[in-house]
Amino acid sequence: MQGSLLKLSSFACAVVGALVLSATAAAANGPVPWAGGVEAFSEFEGKASVTLSEYAKRQVFAICSSPEEWGQIGVVQGFDPELVWGLTPFEDTGPLDFAVISPQACLAASEWMYAKDRRGQKWCVTGEKTEFRTETVRKFRTEYRMQTRTVVKQKNGKRVRVRVRVRVAVQVPYTVTQQVPHQVPVESVCADYVVPKLFGWQTLIHEGTHLAGVWDEAQTDCWAMQNLPWSFVPSVLVPFWLILHAIIWVQLRAWREHPAMTGPAVAASRP
Repeated sequence: MQGSLLKLSSFACAVVGALVLSATAAAANGPVPWAGGVEAFSEFEGKASVTLSEYAKRQVFAICSSPEEWGQIGVVQGFDPELVWGLTPFEDTGPLDFAVISPQACLAASEWMYAKDRRGQKWCVTGEKTEFRTETVRKFRTEYRMQTRTVVKQKNGKRVRVRVRVRVAVQVPYTVTQQVPHQVPVESVCADYVVPKLFGWQTLIHEGTHLAGVWDEAQTDCWAMQNLPWSFVPSVLVPFWLILHAIIWVQLRAWREHPAMTGPAVAASRP
């Protein structure tokens, strides 16, 4: 059991590492992961399949369904295509050689993979705040000084030059240290970070665990959850997962508004 868990942990890191580090210099968010249809493998499907095959020690494939295809599979298999994010067919001897991943899971993972600013995939600017910083500021004060100047005056009917003392204003620079207000952005976890982004990676790891030969759903979900790179503290897993499920139920419906998830064909496949 412990040995299997270590293998699964290595697999989870391999999934995220291989897909993220091997991303090419495509435009942010890249092509849709089901590009090419059923006749061809997209770049994302190819990279995911290679990673899953290395773990399963056999040739396996990760197939990203388009929204239309996933809706049709849901009708045939009797599940809600918006709530089910992936499936791995099994026969009596074990899993088949492929997993079918939902368009929402593939799209979330591929958008992360192709994003040029991966930090921006998690952290979003949600507002701004005033921050005071100690700075040295240069100012000026007015001082009056006596200066000697030459002026022209009338004396005995003649214009003569005389030296006089006059009071003049002078701007004198000086520095002070003070608290200066600055408007700085406030960052929070993006609204779509848990669903669909994080849940998309979890789905890929979940189905990869099935392809590795784990049949039981509860055990697969538990291992996949524990092997996400960000969740390695056992005491945090259970409460976080309960909160995650609550957030998922709220956000799943909103995901249908994504441009790649809309259209007449998709609408027709929905109940």
